[in-house]
Amino acid sequence: MNRDILAVIQENAPTFSKGQRKIANFILESYDKAAFMTASRLGKKVGVSESTVVRFAAELGFGGYPNMQRELQKMIRSRLTSVQRIEVAKDRMGDQDVLASVLQSDMEKLRQTLEEVDRESFEQATSALAGARKIYITDLFEPCAKSLVDDINNNFAPVAEFVHHGDFSKLAACNVVLNASGIGMGAHIGESPLPKEHIQPSQFFFDACYNPDKTQFLLDAEEKGCRILNGLGMSLYQGAAQIELWTGKKAPVEAMRQELLAILAEQNEAK
Repeated sequence: MNRDILAVIQENAPTFSKGQRKIANFILESYDKAAFMTASRLGKKVGVSESTVVRFAAELGFGGYPNMQRELQKMIRSRLTSVQRIEVAKDRMGDQDVLASVLQSDMEKLRQTLEEVDRESFEQATSALAGARKIYITDLFEPCAKSLVDDINNNFAPVAEFVHHGDFSKLAACNVVLNASGIGMGAHIGESPLPKEHIQPSQFFFDACYNPDKTQFLLDAEEKGCRILNGLGMSLYQGAAQIELWTGKKAPVEAMRQELLAILAEQNEAK
């Protein structure tokens, strides 16, 4: 985002409803906590409905609450020191053991991944992205897209290009089409960010959503004969990434996998 999200909230404060002002005040005072809350949890914290939180994000120009949440988290990474980030993690997790907490929270997603992920499709998608000659990025809130373009071009390779929201002229040239907007899940089930007439049968479609397992975005692509993949595969190493982020140590991925399977086996036997 080209401008500080907190400044954007302050500038838009006069237009907020009573419920939205409660959200704004909490974020301004405790953005380090708000950044890691779901829309439902944030709503309960300030005494408003989840839909009010979602509308608040839209009021600021974001394509959905997850987009606003990512912008807050990005701001935290730039503002907080390593020690402060660890303190935030401790506050979020309380007295729970880090490894046990991560395993518990991701257990169901990992189980689904191990059982349902199409490994061949996952490898094809990641290979295509790793070797991409051009990556087109768009977002309803265009500063987010421009920020991501800058990150890729400056820190990875000069292959990203910003596309205005609603401009589908570049789509025909794409081999892989990704949806990371959150549209298709939660309150937006049955919706797609892409009109189906722009879909080409030769394209590979990936949606970061995994609940439902096939969003409208993927259903439309499948109907056109495209190969599709949902976001379950991304969950596989979330636990490992979280451990490494907060502890600075290499996560025992294979041991975690085996422990997870053992826990699941015990739970199934107990049923």
